[in-house]
Amino acid sequence: MKDADLVAAYLAHAETATRDGTDAEHFAAGEELDSAISDEPERAWPVICKIIKRIAHDDILAYVAAGPLEDLLVRHPHAFIDRVEALAKQDAHFRRAVSGVWRWNSLPADVRQRLDELLGDEPRL
Repeated sequence: MKDADLVAAYLAHAETATRDGTDAEHFAAGEELDSAISDEPERAWPVICKIIKRIAHDDILAYVAAGPLEDLLVRHPHAFIDRVEALAKQDAHFRRAVSGVWRWNSLPADVRQRLDELLGDEPRL
């Protein structure tokens, strides 16, 4: 699937999953993005950023934050923390998504500390 199609299909998957539960039609997008996070993280990063940029509602943002964004940080923490931190500092919407990452104990201590400092006292998703 092309990246633009993956963005659209994953958004449909996230919207359906948060509203009605996952359906087979859109589940493949989640699997493809998960595979990209594992095997092609450089491909997954811009896709995740585009997905987050297009989300307007906190429930869907939380779904993506606790899904692909979190998975990217857990699987490749040191490869992406600089980019996550830089984008979150310049984009409040992206920072809001970062606040939805909840598997903090799965992150290395130095990455956790950087994210804690980045988010400060901001409310979490």
